[in-house]
Formats: sequence, structure tokens, C-alpha cells
Amino acid sequence: MQNLVRAIVAAAFFATPALASPVTVTTEFNTSDGFVTGGVNGNVIPEAFDDVTVDGLVTFSGGQQQQMFDGPSYSSGPAAYLFINGGGGFEGASGNVAASTGDTGLISFGGFGASSVSFFGANRANGAGTTLNVFGVDGALLTTILVTQTVNNGGGGPNVSLTSLMLGALIGSIEVDLPGPAGNPPYAFAIDGFSSVVETPLPGGAVLALTGIAGLAGLRRRRKAKTV
Repeated sequence: MQNLVRAIVAAAFFATPALASPVTVTTEFNTSDGFVTGGVNGNVIPEAFDDVTVDGLVTFSGGQQQQMFDGPSYSSGPAAYLFINGGGGFEGASGNVAASTGDTGLISFGGFGASSVSFFGANRANGAGTTLNVFGVDGALLTTILVTQTVNNGGGGPNVSLTSLMLGALIGSIEVDLPGPAGNPPYAFAIDGFSSVVETPLPGGAVLALTGIAGLAGLRRRRKAKTV
């Protein structure tokens, strides 16, 4: 009988879809989240273009953390995250920022994807809007957003808000597609006040425990029915 119970529990475990647990990930792009601060006078060093992953779940790539470069691009100080297409001459409060080598950046989500994403985004320099391509975890394009807002206007809240309920699927990644060709001053897009809810898999042991409890409860009910 015990072997039969083990077999039933094991079969149920492998047949049960992976369960998800939501985890909220937020960042103001400060150094405490792993972002690189610039060198002399706050200017960003080239190494700041390295990928940065917050809480092991949300990765920002193709841009840089920048402090005090342009107050209207912040929802809160002292830093924001900047995607750039072009170089030289983008004058911020601390001087010119480093140039990027491409016209796209990426925000990607680990686990099973994100059920919600929100942030403040602002276009800086050259005036053109920035396109956000939102993809599902399977790589399918879910929606495209054109962001034309250039300043925060003191509101402090997000102007980009997405949910899986709105899109009909979990969010796997967001591509930041800057206008081009590369300009001088460059095309730039800054984000701040980032918040997301990422669906993460429960540990296998937790799923097995839940399945085992359900199986044992059913076995007890059957035994009780026999003895009555």
C-alpha cells in the first residue's frame, strides 16, 4: 500500500503544471541595486553598459545608470536608467554622457515572466518618440507603445503601465527601440521608478509537499469510509 501511495504522489507531481509565486521587483536604479555610478563629476564610465540584474529576476541591458544628468527625466532622484543611440554632446547636469553602440535596449524577466510592469519613461534629445516592443515569454509580440513624453511634469508616477490581464499573456521582455540613425546629440530614453511583479516557480519540494498532502488526505478519506 505504501508503495502504491508513493507511486500515485510521484505521478501526480510530474503531471502537475509548475506552480508560480509572484515576487515584486522594484528599483530606482541606485547603486544598492547593483548599478554602476559614473566617474569624475558624475559622468558615466563605459563599463556602466554592462547588464544589471535586480533581485535575480529583472535584467536591464544596453543602457547605463546615470546620476544627475537631467532632472526632468526622473520620477525621484538621484538616478535613472538611460538608453542612448549616438554619442557626444548630450549635455546633462553633470556633463556629457557616454555613447552607446546600438539603437536598442532590453528589459527582460526571469521566472515565468511578469504579470505587471510600470515605470516613468521620458524621451531626451532630438525630440522623436521611443518605441517599446512588448513580447510574451514565448517571444510573440504582444503590443507596441510609442512614448513621446519628454518631462516628468512633477507627477512622479508611471506613464507606462502594462498587465498580463490587459495583454492576454505574461510579459517576457520589453525592447526599447530608439529612433535613428544615431545622432549628436544622441537619441535617448530614460526610465525611473521601475516596478514589476514577476511570476517565479515554486521550489520542487514545495510542489511535491502540496501534492503529497492532497494524496494523503484522499487516502485517509478512503480508509475512513471503509471502517464505517
